[in-house]
Amino acid sequence: MATSNPIIANPVAITTATITAAGSVFTNLFANNGVTLINVALIVATIGGQSILKKLSFNCPCAYPLNVYQSMMFLLGPSLALLVIGFMVNSTTWRIVYGCCYRHRDTRHSLKTACVYWIEVFVQSSVAPAAWLFVAFLDGSPPQFSYYTCLFAAQFCHLETSPQCLNSTWKGDTSAWKSMSGDGMYCPQCICGLFDRDKVYLESTSNIIAWGLLICYGTAAFLCICCVRMCDRYTMIQRKYVETYKNEESNRFENVARLLNVCRKMTETLIKDTSTQLRLQTTMPVLSSPISIGQRKIGIGLVASLFETF
Repeated sequence: MATSNPIIANPVAITTATITAAGSVFTNLFANNGVTLINVALIVATIGGQSILKKLSFNCPCAYPLNVYQSMMFLLGPSLALLVIGFMVNSTTWRIVYGCCYRHRDTRHSLKTACVYWIEVFVQSSVAPAAWLFVAFLDGSPPQFSYYTCLFAAQFCHLETSPQCLNSTWKGDTSAWKSMSGDGMYCPQCICGLFDRDKVYLESTSNIIAWGLLICYGTAAFLCICCVRMCDRYTMIQRKYVETYKNEESNRFENVARLLNVCRKMTETLIKDTSTQLRLQTTMPVLSSPISIGQRKIGIGLVASLFETF
């Protein structure tokens, strides 16, 4: 009789073990680098969202100061929104804020500790806004204007020197002309129809700002990380041990809390069954319910395991 190979005898078990191991790896990866993974996801979403938003909704208006307002909103509005989202998804924010109005003086964070925490939250949350600004300043693909080009287009569109308005018949004292030309200071046709030399100049300046922003942000982030780690009272190995101990303590606390919740539900069920039996015994003589006895045994076992955990 042919004997089965124990290694390939149960492929379902092997597949389940592989899936479990992969899930454990991803869980540990997210637990150790949760903020980094969230920032990477926000950066990818920021780059894609910026390209889609610009193609679908941004057109430089032929009016001053409307071009300034719209460009500033597209530059700074998403950056502020991403900064707020970064604060909201950061768990440290809620650890600082939660219950701060009712904390005792002994459990309240000191001003130095609170400032360090808020600086850490701000640095972590500013990754996506910095990515938005970098992509927004770097992107200047024709035929559309970049945000920076639209923002400063009026500098090259003075009414007296713009060829687009020298022979234009649409001039006068009308309210529409005044609102679009900045009270007769700029040429509206020039704002959305710059010459190539002016457009290239503004796009080159925008690219320089983008790379300068990236260099400055990277240098500032590096210096902040260095300062925080230089002021740490632990060495790198000791910090790893401390973080491992904190994670283990948190896991044990969550397990105990989960077990307490199960015991509370079982206790409520036992009390409800006991009160039901007492009401029945007042009306008719009944024997002990085997279901209630089984539930009591389960509850006793859970309480015993709880004490063993402590």
